[in-house]
Amino acid sequence: MKRRILSIIMAMAMTLSLMAVPAFAANGDETGGSAETATGITTEEALTTAITSAEEGGIVKLDDDITVTEPIVINKELTLDLNGKKISNSSAIWNEDAGKWSLISVRAGGDLTITDATDAGKLQALKDDCYAVDVVDGGSCTIENGTFVGNIHAVYVLQGTLVVNGGTFSVQQTYSATQPYQFVLNCRDEKYKNG
Repeated sequence: MKRRILSIIMAMAMTLSLMAVPAFAANGDETGGSAETATGITTEEALTTAITSAEEGGIVKLDDDITVTEPIVINKELTLDLNGKKISNSSAIWNEDAGKWSLISVRAGGDLTITDATDAGKLQALKDDCYAVDVVDGGSCTIENGTFVGNIHAVYVLQGTLVVNGGTFSVQQTYSATQPYQFVLNCRDEKYKNG
């Protein structure tokens, strides 16, 4: 009888010890903390609210295609998980005087990672309007994967850092009839030369 009880206790102890391993891996670190993920993002308003309220290092995960009317501004460390969804615009965003060039604008203090485990996520700019992404004022953007469709340039870096680890990039509006294609990924000349 003692052996049977001991066997049951040992089996339960082994089961509990195995359960701790997946929990540890899911948490991501020894402190039990992990980046908070904002979900349920199905509108432009929900997207901007999630980005504004996200903690540094947070994750914003799309749950539906989103049509934007203004650039989505990133000025903190953040991961945008496209989750197989599309960000696009159906009306013009471009306003050079107001610094509105793209669907997503990574600005001072911004450190954005764009990712999509499905590799079906897309940033699709309206034809003859804006870029997909711009990086200005010393921002930083890392593109892991996804599809980026812009005009003249898909991604434009005026001042900052761009790291491209994957993805598909194209343009649907050319620069001019005499200069049909320039750079799909463009770092402004004097800024590139100055590092």
